[in-house]
Amino acid sequence: MMESRADQQLACLNVSGTPEPALKFCQPVLSLARPWKMAIIWVRRLCFCSQIGFQKGSLTMDKTDLAAHYHDIGYGCAQSVLCAFTEDFGLEEETALRLSTGFGSGMGRLCEMCGALAGGCMVIGLKYGKVITDGSKYGTETEITYRLTAEMARRFAARNGAIRCWDLLHLDLSQQEDRQRALDEGIFQNQCGKYIQDVVEILVDILPDPDLQGSSTPQVETLA
Repeated sequence: MMESRADQQLACLNVSGTPEPALKFCQPVLSLARPWKMAIIWVRRLCFCSQIGFQKGSLTMDKTDLAAHYHDIGYGCAQSVLCAFTEDFGLEEETALRLSTGFGSGMGRLCEMCGALAGGCMVIGLKYGKVITDGSKYGTETEITYRLTAEMARRFAARNGAIRCWDLLHLDLSQQEDRQRALDEGIFQNQCGKYIQDVVEILVDILPDPDLQGSSTPQVETLA
């Protein structure tokens, strides 16, 4: 009998090595949650939390650790960054994963802007993006979003020397041999993992401060 997609996903969440308290906590979720999709999401999140650890009697998790977990289990750079922030903005995990899939490997393996930065752009947009228009192309929300996006890219480039996937990895990810080299040499795991961590750290720093007080970034006049 062929396994369902839900069964396959649950198997991928192999709980070996997961702390016993988290396993006990997962059992009632699995038995009560319907449909299966919700059970899978809850188990994944609980296992993420359990691996980070129990502190002061409650589950706590750092966003850089959460992003690293998404990357470690096979999600791309943009997906990993965006999904570290989904609960902050009430965005469903499945929607976030689908939305950000195409931005990996510099946008569909074109090796353009780093996928981690693309995920960061989406996070900034979730917090400050323009929803209501006055008919202009700009406005306060647009200016804040542009300013923070540029600042994120500047800080990333200061850490890593570039923002384009090609300039960072020097690999053509549209070519099978280069992708295989990245796998064999641990480039995706280590180098791209660092870029994900950098973007998340930058976002955590700049998101609460839309005016970038004390930053060297010049203030942008609202054009609306």
